[in-house]
Amino acid sequence: MPMDIDEDKIDQAVLALLSLGRHDGEKTWKGFDWEVMSRLHRKAYIPDTAGKAKSVLFTEQGLQESGRSPWVLAFWLYKTAQKVVLMSIQGTRKRGPFDDGDANRIGPLIPHIRRVLEIKDRLELADVRSSNLARTLPSLSFGVLLLDKAGCVLEANSYAETLISAGCGLPRGLSSIAG
Repeated sequence: MPMDIDEDKIDQAVLALLSLGRHDGEKTWKGFDWEVMSRLHRKAYIPDTAGKAKSVLFTEQGLQESGRSPWVLAFWLYKTAQKVVLMSIQGTRKRGPFDDGDANRIGPLIPHIRRVLEIKDRLELADVRSSNLARTLPSLSFGVLLLDKAGCVLEANSYAETLISAGCGLPRGLSSIAG
């Protein structure tokens, strides 16, 4: 069953996100869905976004409206050339609009959320490296042993296991090369 999408809410959310990306006064980065940007243009919040420019100017009406997003509370988590992460919380009519107190209460959590995302990124990178290593080791034509700091064997590829079994390497059953 198709879900009804409230485009006005999407437009308000994107307008709020655009306002977070403001720089040089009335400019903002325009890296959002073209259809949404076109609707914002039709509402006279921004000029036509066609073209190669990576930023767009807010119109006077767009500046006024972007400051009136009480139903969306947004925080930058990362903003680099490689990655942009924004956390936004949308309020409900029952709850009512956000105010400065809400931002002040949530603000202290932001560094912790950033840290969680950094840890998540590091774990994902470690998982990718581990998967690559697991795929590469069996295909090597020489023996490879992975050891921990104490010299205990953590992993051995099939060639290393063959050498150990044949008595051409570490004695069978030896779990450490340390003393």
